[in-house]
Amino acid sequence: MRRAPLRTQPLPGADSFCLIVARHVVGDPGAVKVASVEGQELIVVELSAPAEDVGRLVGRDGRTIGAIRTLAEALAQRMGKRIIVDVQPAQRRA
Repeated sequence: MRRAPLRTQPLPGADSFCLIVARHVVGDPGAVKVASVEGQELIVVELSAPAEDVGRLVGRDGRTIGAIRTLAEALAQRMGKRIIVDVQPAQRRA
């Protein structure tokens, strides 16, 4: 049985991974922000984007955010944790 090659680079953090993917989806990549809380068994990642880009992050019938969540779950599983990814519209500054 053939084994997979050993990973030479460390796994990215779940928050930075979600941020990188989200920035490739939206129209204004600089406006996307991420906040995360990591516990022993669970990681909660909250992506915030301008209201006009939230629709792009969610995608038609939630397909885009579903794909992001699936990829994030695969990453979290390799770290031995569970993950929740949420999208919120960014707060406008007054």
